[in-house]
Amino acid sequence: MIKIKTLLVSCAFFLLAGCDALQTQNQVIYFSVPKPLWLAGIQSDPPAYTKDYPVAVQSKHFTVINSGFWIVPGEKPQAALGYEYTLNVTQPFAHAVYIKMTLENPADPSSPFVYESELQPEKKSSSVRHYPVTDVKLDAQYQMRLEVFSDADLKNRIEQVEQTLVSPVDNSTGSIILSEAYKNVICSPITTDSLFVMPWTCHL
Repeated sequence: MIKIKTLLVSCAFFLLAGCDALQTQNQVIYFSVPKPLWLAGIQSDPPAYTKDYPVAVQSKHFTVINSGFWIVPGEKPQAALGYEYTLNVTQPFAHAVYIKMTLENPADPSSPFVYESELQPEKKSSSVRHYPVTDVKLDAQYQMRLEVFSDADLKNRIEQVEQTLVSPVDNSTGSIILSEAYKNVICSPITTDSLFVMPWTCHL
C-alpha cells in the first residue's frame, strides 16, 4: 500500500499567514493558502528574496510601492495568478488627471491588459489588479506602465511611470512553481518524518 505522508508547512508570509500541502510519493498534490498570497516582483523590505530585483521607480508625482503577483485561492486546481500595480501619489496634481494603466500580458504581449481611470487631486494612490494572468515564466521580466494625461481623450500625456518586475513564480505548465529564493526565505517545512524532504513544486 502506498504510504501517504501529510506535510504541514509553516509560512511566515509577507502580509499573510498559513498554508497546507498534501503529498504522496514525494510529489505535491495541492498547495493551498487561506488568503491571497503576495509575491513581490520588485525590491521590497522585507522580504530578502527580492534583493536582486528591479528597484521601485519614482517620478515627479508617483512612487511605485507594489508591482508583482497574487496567488488567488480557489477550488483546486483552479487557483490562479493575478497582477497588481500600485503607486503612491507623492506630489498631488492641481486638478483632475486621467490615468491609463498597461500591464504586459505574458500569454500574448501584443494584447496587454489596459485600464483607464480618473485621478482626483485628493487621491493618495493609483492601483490596478488583474486576474487571471497566465503563461507566467519563472524569473522572466514583465512591464507595467502608468501614463498620466491632462485630457479625457488621452491625447496629451504629461507623465509616465514604467516599472520592470521579475516573476518569482511560474504557472506556464499548469502548476504554481515558486522560485527557490522565495521558498528559502518565506517557508519553513515541518514534517512528520525527519528523513522526508519536501519538493517545492506546488500543484494547485
